[in-house]
Amino acid sequence: MTTNSVAKPTSQQAFPTLEEWCDCGNCLHMPSPEECVCCRHAEFVYPNLEDHQCITQIESFDNLILNPDVLALSFIQMMMFKRQCGRDQLNSRQSRLVAYIQFVCLMLKGERHGKSNRVVIPSCVVRKIRDVS
Repeated sequence: MTTNSVAKPTSQQAFPTLEEWCDCGNCLHMPSPEECVCCRHAEFVYPNLEDHQCITQIESFDNLILNPDVLALSFIQMMMFKRQCGRDQLNSRQSRLVAYIQFVCLMLKGERHGKSNRVVIPSCVVRKIRDVS
């Protein structure tokens, strides 16, 4: 099952401009054409938009993706699952990683993802998570 409708660019395709692919108004230019995805075009995100212009505007985004206490608890759970000890505090890199994982879990609602089922996180989500951590 494909969870993202992003076409892989060929070497002859030009790098898209932000105006060509961002419809939510909150995206940022990404380093590769494959990462230039807006939440309004990501198949796994679009059903969760409700009446919002951008997925980063939904209430559960701030509560479940950006809340430092939720991220710390999720990190502890990840470490317990991996049978590793967690640190007292998350560093910025770990915090971003956990936030990305939380976002994908929230959007896919439990559907399996990982090495065999990768999704591109929308640029607006990457931007919001980077701005906070």
